[in-house]
Amino acid sequence: MEEKHSLIEWEEKYILGIPLIDRQNRDFIQVLNKLFLVSIAVREIVEQDFIKAANEAITCVRYNFWNEEKLMFLTEFSEHPVHKKEHESIIYNFLNFIDCYIHGNHEESSEFVKFIKSRILSHITVMDRIFAEFILEMIKNGKR
Repeated sequence: MEEKHSLIEWEEKYILGIPLIDRQNRDFIQVLNKLFLVSIAVREIVEQDFIKAANEAITCVRYNFWNEEKLMFLTEFSEHPVHKKEHESIIYNFLNFIDCYIHGNHEESSEFVKFIKSRILSHITVMDRIFAEFILEMIKNGKR
C-alpha cells in the first residue's frame, strides 16, 4: 500500500463558523497539500507541474482573501486594515517564491510550502477566528 503524504490534515479547530470562509479555508488546505506533494517530488516531475500547482494555490488564496475582505468591508470590521495587510504579506511571500522558483531556485520549494502552511494556519486560527467571532456576534445580536 502506497503511503500518502499530507502537510495539513483538516481539523475541527480550523472551523470558524462562517460557511463560506470555512469552505474556502478547507479548499485552500487541499490545494496547499497538493502543492506540498508536488514540491517533495520535484525531481520526478517537470517544472511546469510545480508552477501550475503554485498558481492554483495563489488563485485560491487570493479568492479566499478577496471574499474575507469584502465581508470585512460590508460589516465595517475595525481590524480590516490590519487583516488586509496580513493578506498582502502572505500573497507577496507567495508571489516572491514563485518568481524565485521560475528563475531557477528550486532548492527551497518544500521548505517554502511548510512556511506558507505555518502562515496560513496561524492566519486561520488567529486572525480569521477574531473576524469570525465578530461576524457571529453580529448575527447573534441581529445586526445586518
